Amino acid sequence: MLIPYRMPRLIEKFYPELIFRLPGNEKTVYLTFDDGPSEKVTTFVLNQLEKYHAVATFFLIGDKLNQHEGLVKRLISQGHRIGNHTYHHLNAWRTDPDTYWKNVQKTQAKLGKFSPAESPLFRPPYGKIRKKNIKRLHQNGFRIIMWSLLSFDFDPAYDPEKSLKKLKQSVRPGDIVVFHDSPKAFPSLQKILPPFLDFLFAEGYETRTL
Repeated sequence: MLIPYRMPRLIEKFYPELIFRLPGNEKTVYLTFDDGPSEKVTTFVLNQLEKYHAVATFFLIGDKLNQHEGLVKRLISQGHRIGNHTYHHLNAWRTDPDTYWKNVQKTQAKLGKFSPAESPLFRPPYGKIRKKNIKRLHQNGFRIIMWSLLSFDFDPAYDPEKSLKKLKQSVRPGDIVVFHDSPKAFPSLQKILPPFLDFLFAEGYETRTL
């Protein structure tokens, strides 16, 4: 199924309880990275962000955290923020709500060791979530973060040069932009992220965490 680079407004209206972008006219964007941490790819991302003094929010998979604690500590020390992306990258449409919630809790227990004072952020893998999941997450204080702009770095069928061009044409103040710090996405990410950062800062944008 073809998914557009920009999130359709119809979906935003159908899920008003989810966060797709942030209001405001300032030239601010919110860079996010899903599916990490990964030693090689997350390190690459952190090095790129550091060049520009840029900050981002990383939605981490729980079962990868034990292997990469040093990497998580580094990203926090550089001013980035971490969020929950479930423990096993679960598809909510194929998982019963109780199992899904336990997976989220297990991840949050690990994330809390790194940043216990922050209010929890959650992004559903694949962008798929049920109303029951939303209700339970909200009842437990989570902000559910979606996106307004998708880079398609994860899909080798998409030409990274085309994706970069689309991002440059489409980005607007308040956008939440999705990248992936995963080995699968790395070939495209390397071609998209550095020139996109060049573009953002040349155009006077700043980055913030969620």
